Amino acid sequence: MGIVGVDHHELAVGIVGGDCPSVVGHLAVLLEGYPPVDRVLQVALAVLGAGAAILVATFTNELGIGRAKRFSFVAALSFGVLSGFDIGGKADAARSGWRHLTTAILKFKNEPSFTCDQLITAYSEGEDIVGNVQFRTQGSAAPAPHADSDGPDKHQ
Repeated sequence: MGIVGVDHHELAVGIVGGDCPSVVGHLAVLLEGYPPVDRVLQVALAVLGAGAAILVATFTNELGIGRAKRFSFVAALSFGVLSGFDIGGKADAARSGWRHLTTAILKFKNEPSFTCDQLITAYSEGEDIVGNVQFRTQGSAAPAPHADSDGPDKHQ
């Protein structure tokens, strides 16, 4: 699956079949309903981790050893997943890829000189912008930004 749930085989079949406008329509429908899942996960983990940590810090005696350990585990796990998988960075990259592909679709629909090949290239670039999920360990450097990226607003 691609950046917005597009099956690459399905996309290729539409393009090879010479039916680029239907591929554009398919991509546009998928982009319309694109949910910010990464951002929701980021916020949920941050709230869960912070809430659990505050509970342990504030009510240690009232919770007892067993509950305090469980809440501490939840806080550590939440923050570990947030930082280890760079969920915030992945959410930003997904949004940038979404913007890039949306711009290409609008150009294809409204600029006669914008070709189907350029649309395919834009889709590929969107995939590159999103990239893969990388796991960071303690002491490892943050994942390098996309080689062609000049910042978060480049692909608007």
